[in-house]
Amino acid sequence: MHRYRYLPHSAQDREEMLSASGVSGIEELLASIPTPLRVAGRLDLPAGETEPDLVASLRNRARRNLNASENPCFIGGGAYQHSIPSAVDALISRGEFFTAYTPYQPEISQGTLQAIFEFQSLVCALTGLDVGQASLYQGAAAFVEGLLLANRVQKKRDTLLVADSVHPHHLQTLETYIAHLGLKLECVPVDPESGRIDEDALSSLLGPQVIALGLQSPNFFGVVEKIDRVAALVHDAGALLVSSFSEAYSLGMLKGPGDLGADIAVGDFQSFATSVNFGGPYVGVLAAKRRFVRQLPGRIVGQTVDESGERGFVLTLSTREQHIRREKATSNVCTNSGLIALASTIHLCLLGKEGLTRAASLCHTHAREALERLSSIPGVRPVFGGPFFNEFVLEFPCPAGEVAEALGERGLIGPIALGAFDPSREKQGLFAFTELTGQASIMRLESALREVL
Repeated sequence: MHRYRYLPHSAQDREEMLSASGVSGIEELLASIPTPLRVAGRLDLPAGETEPDLVASLRNRARRNLNASENPCFIGGGAYQHSIPSAVDALISRGEFFTAYTPYQPEISQGTLQAIFEFQSLVCALTGLDVGQASLYQGAAAFVEGLLLANRVQKKRDTLLVADSVHPHHLQTLETYIAHLGLKLECVPVDPESGRIDEDALSSLLGPQVIALGLQSPNFFGVVEKIDRVAALVHDAGALLVSSFSEAYSLGMLKGPGDLGADIAVGDFQSFATSVNFGGPYVGVLAAKRRFVRQLPGRIVGQTVDESGERGFVLTLSTREQHIRREKATSNVCTNSGLIALASTIHLCLLGKEGLTRAASLCHTHAREALERLSSIPGVRPVFGGPFFNEFVLEFPCPAGEVAEALGERGLIGPIALGAFDPSREKQGLFAFTELTGQASIMRLESALREVL
């Protein structure tokens, strides 16, 4: 009886469908497939299992993995393990949110429109910029869209500069996007001592052909950049500054990029919205100065009043290809991650200003304590001397990948082996600390690392 446990149709259902289709059996339905392309006999697969047996089997397999919810996780690099209040999942699981997509009809979409408007407002408050849009797919897409926005503004220029300290995946995404746009891309090296962008190298590369500089802060190595100084250099050359972030909690401690002179801010709110499962889902953020509003990709929800004077919300700007001619769209691939944007909005509203500041302070405090403890281990040294928020790079006397594997055997997740991105950094590992990796986790990591080395 369990043979067809997972099939939606009974034997009688299949017979009735075959009869209605006018065929004698399943084989006749497959007759159009050439014989050489068809598998003869049965596939070499184990017999089917009952649902309880299958669930037990999958649970046993899952126990072989390290679970970031149950094991201390020190991985960052754009994917952070933070505490997400249970209220967030409870609220976004309500049917009116879970099934909603695009609010084309404002008269029946006021809740969704207001949620997006609040998201935009929070983005502007945290980034220190004038206008934000309804979200993008993830941080890498936002990084690219920010630079393409700059390109639409600076039409007579043809070169993009990107700091070598930007997340490697974001740089790869940018290279894919601009491969056929006729734009040049040049990377600005990192100062080996501080881990910040090399300002002298930047000055030598800036010129009348430069559209914008893409800069991440805290950068991929965890170092906080001097955004205000870099902005001054970039603006003196007539270019724009696109400032990126991966760890959104840093905005609870550091000044917003707009307050420091950035023209465009991009990033990811994954830290506020969801744990990392199978690569996502994420939610990209893009904000800009008011004068760039008509070049923003995607959608902007605006606040208005109805004929009775009541507060209401509408799509104020929508420049994606679904709404206008494809060649006139600001972006042909952008979309808003509505559900995850809503999750981050709920979480931020639950935290409030004080809560976000306190959570950010915990992340920073834990990272500082960890750096002090781990760098006291013989053979371990910090790579960069610049200020950091909650991530830093350590160098080991052996490949970082081997260190990560040995720590994994002891139930600890991390670090990220930087040799995967740059072979010259084979012995360097990137650690991240959040409010969840407190003193007990740090002491356990120190003990395990001493044992491993």
